[in-house]
Amino acid sequence: MIVMCALSNRFRVVAFSLALLAGISNACAQSYPVRPLHLVSPFPPGGGNDVISRALANGMTRHIGQSVIVDNRPGAETVVGMSMVAKAAPDGYTLIMTSSTYAINPTLNPGLPYTVKDFEPVSLIGSAPLILTTNPSLPLSSVADIIVLAKAKPGQVFAGSASLASRLAIELLNMMAGVKVVHVPYKGTALAATDLMGNRVHLTFASAPGVLPHIKTGKLRGIAVTGASRSQVMPDLPTVAERLPDFEASTWYGVLVPAGTSPDIVRRLGADIAKALAEPDVRERLITQGIDVAGSTPEQFKSYVQAEIVKWAKVIKFADVRPD
Repeated sequence: MIVMCALSNRFRVVAFSLALLAGISNACAQSYPVRPLHLVSPFPPGGGNDVISRALANGMTRHIGQSVIVDNRPGAETVVGMSMVAKAAPDGYTLIMTSSTYAINPTLNPGLPYTVKDFEPVSLIGSAPLILTTNPSLPLSSVADIIVLAKAKPGQVFAGSASLASRLAIELLNMMAGVKVVHVPYKGTALAATDLMGNRVHLTFASAPGVLPHIKTGKLRGIAVTGASRSQVMPDLPTVAERLPDFEASTWYGVLVPAGTSPDIVRRLGADIAKALAEPDVRERLITQGIDVAGSTPEQFKSYVQAEIVKWAKVIKFADVRPD
């Protein structure tokens, strides 16, 4: 009987302690934020990540009750900014605008000074699909045409690539369609587009700003976009997935916080990001950058990142892609 009473008292103490901690946690979450937030962009000012970060920060500032300041921390292909945030206090005041490289690096660069376990996903912001493009003089007007040609001439169809995203899109096409399109590296989209217009390569997967002007003038032909659904920017172009189900090779952007951040704060940030993305001026700014605005819950973004890690690991191993 004495033992039972002692255990009962101990359970009451533990229950009281847990309730107290929960109350403190809720109180902290309710008072958050009490000072400005810093949204790290791991790229220099003026680039796509920076522009997206500033548009989101402006929108969040209207809803979160504090200023959201963009903090540019470029260097070492995002390693500087990512490492800084990985080591930051998990208090909800330091965030980072990451991109699809976050899901690619675990396989491509396993020696990085941080891992996906060092971060907690908050929200997907949107994605920028690539455009599968050819020269109008070629008898290629669909994804099916390209696959037929590549199967008829294995190793003789050449694709210009000016980015890791473009390279991986080519290899994903090879893997899913069972073809051998040869990757030809370029130092910039403009150079790849020039050689495509000169018929020195047969196709390219490129970002919209690099090829859309040439498509509009008829110098290049847009075949399809690489998003999971038709693009808000180019709604008339079909997706590659309409011919190859589940094909997706977009550059996406999303917000992370350091691991250990309170779930209440993560949910609060996700809700305020959703409100910011609903603002017409924020959406317009992102769309002008070629972004299909998405948004998500933290749980949805976490699942998406995990699926992306698995997908790109298969592609990287299939094509034996190595870091530059």
